[in-house]
Amino acid sequence: MQHTKFAVTNKVQPKLKPFELTQVRILDGLFKHALEANAKWLLDLEADRLLSRFREFAGLEPKGEIYGGWESGGLSGHSLGHYLTACSLMYQATGDQRFLDKVNYIVSELEEVQQANGGCFISGLQDCKRIFGEIAEGKVKSAGFDLNGGWAPWYTQHKLFNGLRDAYLYCGNEKAKTVLAKLGDWAIGVTKNLTDELWQEMMRCEYGGMNEAMADVYAITGEEKYLNLAKRFFDNIVLDPLTRREDNLTGLHGNTQIPKLIGLQRIYELTGDDRFHTAADFFWKTVVNERSYVIGGNTEGEYFHQKDRLSERLSDRTCETCNTYNMLKLTKQLFVHDPMAEMADYYERALVNHILASQNPEDGMTTYMMPLRSGCAKGFSDPYNSFWCCTGTSMENHAKYGEYIYFNDGGETLFVNLFIASELNWCEKGVKIIQQTKFPEESSTKLTISCANPTNLTVKIRHPYWVEQGFEILVNGEAVHLHSHPGTYAEITREWKDGDVVEVKLPMTLRTEGFADNSNRVALMYGPVVLCAETDYDAETRIIVSEFDKITSGLTPIAGKTLEFAGSDNMFRTVSGEKIATAFKPLYAEYKKGFAVYWDAFNESAWDDIKEKYKAELDKIKSLENRTTDFIQLGEMQPERDHNLEAVRSGAGIFVNRKFRRADPRGWFSFDMKVDPEKQVELLSVYSGTEACNFEIYVDDKLLVEQKLGDNNPGDFIDIATAIPLELTKGKETVKIKFMPGQGSYVGRVFGCRMMIKE
Repeated sequence: MQHTKFAVTNKVQPKLKPFELTQVRILDGLFKHALEANAKWLLDLEADRLLSRFREFAGLEPKGEIYGGWESGGLSGHSLGHYLTACSLMYQATGDQRFLDKVNYIVSELEEVQQANGGCFISGLQDCKRIFGEIAEGKVKSAGFDLNGGWAPWYTQHKLFNGLRDAYLYCGNEKAKTVLAKLGDWAIGVTKNLTDELWQEMMRCEYGGMNEAMADVYAITGEEKYLNLAKRFFDNIVLDPLTRREDNLTGLHGNTQIPKLIGLQRIYELTGDDRFHTAADFFWKTVVNERSYVIGGNTEGEYFHQKDRLSERLSDRTCETCNTYNMLKLTKQLFVHDPMAEMADYYERALVNHILASQNPEDGMTTYMMPLRSGCAKGFSDPYNSFWCCTGTSMENHAKYGEYIYFNDGGETLFVNLFIASELNWCEKGVKIIQQTKFPEESSTKLTISCANPTNLTVKIRHPYWVEQGFEILVNGEAVHLHSHPGTYAEITREWKDGDVVEVKLPMTLRTEGFADNSNRVALMYGPVVLCAETDYDAETRIIVSEFDKITSGLTPIAGKTLEFAGSDNMFRTVSGEKIATAFKPLYAEYKKGFAVYWDAFNESAWDDIKEKYKAELDKIKSLENRTTDFIQLGEMQPERDHNLEAVRSGAGIFVNRKFRRADPRGWFSFDMKVDPEKQVELLSVYSGTEACNFEIYVDDKLLVEQKLGDNNPGDFIDIATAIPLELTKGKETVKIKFMPGQGSYVGRVFGCRMMIKE
């Protein structure tokens, strides 16, 4: 993006310009409520507590106690960068002086920390000086999810870079610019001796959008040394295929990748390197069109899985909120260069059904994941003791609702992308527009234009993909002849006078959306809104029995309720055949109970043929779930961290699209698992049938079993359950499971471990 404070002009000029948040004010409605709930929480947070470890690690006395959750753990410091950005955005969005005061205070504190650290370095990450000191010495080691034993240090630094950048760009804090440039000099210094081989080893660990950060330091300062460093933050294994339009995303951690593409698109704008735009564009289209769920979110368990089996990946860990935050950033980046309504359609889908739905409207707390498995409920953060990655991105999400509503081409054209109650002050044209709507709770919007003098403008209003019939625009009460169709823009070119009114009719209809790999597993939508029905996690599974083209006719509006529908009890049933009354509401409106978004739909004949098999499979799954006390997906970052994984000479990888962990002959790995303190449990482990090896499994340092694997099941996965003697677990809440190689062998691929109560 081009900003007035940038010293460097983009080599690739965008076709459109976004409006500053200072020019857009959100008016009464759902989005203003979400913004205000977020503002209240941001103002409640104490800057000194977020700065605590920055001061501590610089040898200064902390002025506040560190917050809990991830901030007091291994990822300390990441929230401050998000908070600095969020306060900068909120100051622009509201003009509230309290946010500017917070920004200025934090920057001054960071300047003091920087000086105490020798003039350039700043970090609040645990063990930061050792980690980066080793990098400066050319010592780089990553097991895939850590760098020199630290949790994603460059990821954490990226948040700090962006926070300082935004304090300068949005709040005009000149001190932030100086601190930022010095921090950039530190990044150059700490990496200058790394060979290409060591760089790629370092790239194995999540580094956020350090390429974006350094590109923006270049844009702000005009010094090319920062751009050179931005280009070095390039993960060959992931990004090279994308420049060739190859989708090798299966098995990759989703949010590790998205910021890399944001950075590539930023470097493309500054340099004109088409390869980088190709990668970003291809990635966006692939993720949005082939790897996303109905709410616009992506990944399950934080990872991209086989896109031809996406319908099977419904759990309590679908759709990490960070991913959608970053996909919307990438959408905006791409849109200004290629303003297609398809991108605005996606932005609306994700904004309404994931971002808005991720917030508890009562207290402003937010979700990590958006669960899409039936019966799961949203899990919200604690105001002082969570600080997950998604807590940080959510600080920003609800501060910038005004960023994508309107765009202009720098001349005579205005784009209206989103139907959100708002006021636009287009200072350069002397035009003010007030958009009045309760969308999505009403199916229309009204734009009132104010201008001192008659003004010639083309107004392009998005014709949403979900309005197939009845889209209508009236200017001062008279219908305008349109040449638009769903997924395009309707254009109105005329001389606008003060008081002109544009009314847009956006009739909503019910429809279903299925999966490319399973059209019978469907979600219900009304216009742009994803609908859900309340259900308990332990409730009997519900299905739809109907001819497919008659499903929507089985829903009727509930009188006096906005966007709520009653489902026909003849159509909605339990698998045992009980007819049930089912009520639907928007997913964003459900925040207290469990819910169902996706439904399996069958006609009567198909259901008669499959119901016994279907019920048996559900019973098997339910039995496994009821017996399970814990499960760890090995080879995946968050599950391993949640289970306190420790490892020596061990690595993670992908085999037949499944993640695993193994250990070398002199290595080992261990992790904690929950057990039942009173009942006997067994450990179910998943291995590859293509390896011949032997290894030992220990429970709290007591040998459980000497496991031998043969290679007689090529290409298959094998499940092996081992009962654990009750004396090893009795009275305990958790035990440590350790895998060690046998004599002359190694620990083969272990794909996951499930702790279960023994039948």
